[in-house]
Amino acid sequence: MGHKFCFEVLDRTPNDIMKDQTKCNPIFGGKVIFFSSDFRQILPIIPRETRSDIVHATINASYIWDHC
Repeated sequence: MGHKFCFEVLDRTPNDIMKDQTKCNPIFGGKVIFFSSDFRQILPIIPRETRSDIVHATINASYIWDHC
């Protein structure tokens, strides 16, 4: 599983491309993004971090999770 920053960048990139066409900046620039995985099984690997830091790096801790 990727770090939540990877998914947040994936959100910001289409918003930057579509910013002239959309005024309200919807999630992923209004495009459909398909995620497929079991988010409860695989945590991102972050060397030398605590368990709490690793859990907070998941997509569940991102603002994107409310829209998935």
